[in-house]
Amino acid sequence: LSIHSFPTRRSSDLLLPPGFGYLIPRTVPLSHNPHHVLGTIFDSDVMPGMDRSAEAGLTKLSILLGGSYWLDGLPKSLPSHETLVSWAMETLRLHFPTLDFPAPEYTLSHTHIDCIPQVPVGYFRELRKFGDRLRAEQTVAVVGGGMGGVGVNGAVKGAWEIGRAHV
Repeated sequence: LSIHSFPTRRSSDLLLPPGFGYLIPRTVPLSHNPHHVLGTIFDSDVMPGMDRSAEAGLTKLSILLGGSYWLDGLPKSLPSHETLVSWAMETLRLHFPTLDFPAPEYTLSHTHIDCIPQVPVGYFRELRKFGDRLRAEQTVAVVGGGMGGVGVNGAVKGAWEIGRAHV
């Protein structure tokens, strides 16, 4: 479950610290993560220059909820959009108690079922072995999640490196 885009007004000062965002390990007690947030991505900072929202005085966030917390089954009824936004705001206020968060100007939520793969122990070791075999063949190159980096930035970096190596 994700709050896909969560812009808020901000002053000339940064609303949040600069950076990618943060992940919340399952070891964090429920009192510090009552809505089962997996992490928060500071979309405005992830790939600077790709988005002009900061110039418009906006901060974009993606807040991911549910994930492995729901492996034993989805809630009896999926939370409404309003509930998700409320949970996102409560979580931000809990994690940043000294910040005064304005009301969101625009929110968008999506519920994705089974979207985060739960890989078995040893999966990435086997994936790396497979990548080594492909590289030994020198006829194909593969990039993407787990093949040399994490997320979009890792895939872009891997593609760049492969492209530069074959120029």
